[in-house]
Amino acid sequence: MTVHGDGAPVTRHDRLLAALAGALAMLAAACSGAATPGADGPFGASAVGVGGQCFPTPRGDVGTFADLSFGNSGAPARITRVTLADARHLRLVAAWIVPVTGTDLWGVFDGYPPHGLAGPDGNPGVPGEHWDQRQRAGGALVPHLRGQDQENLVLVLKPTATEGSAETEYVYYTSAGRRYVLDLGVSVELFAGDKHGCATHGF
Repeated sequence: MTVHGDGAPVTRHDRLLAALAGALAMLAAACSGAATPGADGPFGASAVGVGGQCFPTPRGDVGTFADLSFGNSGAPARITRVTLADARHLRLVAAWIVPVTGTDLWGVFDGYPPHGLAGPDGNPGVPGEHWDQRQRAGGALVPHLRGQDQENLVLVLKPTATEGSAETEYVYYTSAGRRYVLDLGVSVELFAGDKHGCATHGF
């Protein structure tokens, strides 16, 4: 017979309660870890308020926002999702990652990529931008990247009112068994059908 430290016998009920308490503690620890992914990981350090981008789109159309990029200094990583933070009247229609071995990114433009920019090799006419190797961002596998190589995050956005905006962009990913979220720290604003909207609002 097993006894407590105070001499009282340990019953089957006591053992069940102890096992349940242990299981609940493990579950709480696991949930706590999953809810708080690291902000600084192999994709780089998260940023806050590093700048903003504003551009007009034709009314009822989409715009491509491709001014964002990140590397991977660690093990291969899997992107689980990309989201807009504090979005107002702005919808994320599509998101890709595109390998970049040069120094330039696409930037911003009307419509969907590749927007008629294809060069002689079938890639858009930006040196080192490999559109033919693109992956949908959700579920994409990002290898370890060397030197200046990076992934261009290409977002297709649609304003659902005259003015649409988001405070920043989050990239959620896992690498070597750990969870991370990269805050890219760039606000974005789109004006639908108003070519002078950015200038009018001080951009």
